[in-house]
Amino acid sequence: MQDIGQLTVLLLLASFALERLVAAASFLLGGEPAADDPRGLRRRKLLLFALAGAVALAVVDRNADLRIMQRLQPGHRSTSLDYWLTWLVLVAGSDQVKVVVQWLSGNSPAAKEPKKDVPPIRIVVDDGVSVKSVA
Repeated sequence: MQDIGQLTVLLLLASFALERLVAAASFLLGGEPAADDPRGLRRRKLLLFALAGAVALAVVDRNADLRIMQRLQPGHRSTSLDYWLTWLVLVAGSDQVKVVVQWLSGNSPAAKEPKKDVPPIRIVVDDGVSVKSVA
């Protein structure tokens, strides 16, 4: 059980570092292209994804302790499936790490939104006749 906790923390930290690296690259690229330039937006997203993928590939390649299946099933040798699964978790996790950090800190946007009061609906039916009023 301790191994799973360590793996989770390692993956979360690596995803956080990867997300911060992509955020820094996004800042250095300058402002986003205009909304009416879908090709520029797509190119920017592709560039940032390629950067995240390349860094995650280097992290997974250099750190055998980070492999998911190897840590969950000790004694089994690492396979290419384990390699690419860990890469996918890092790349996908880097996109969602903000949500996890906000959830852990209790500062999620959903918690801050006031709940809307929904007015009750009243349907009045008289002697099996159709609806008379809706209030």
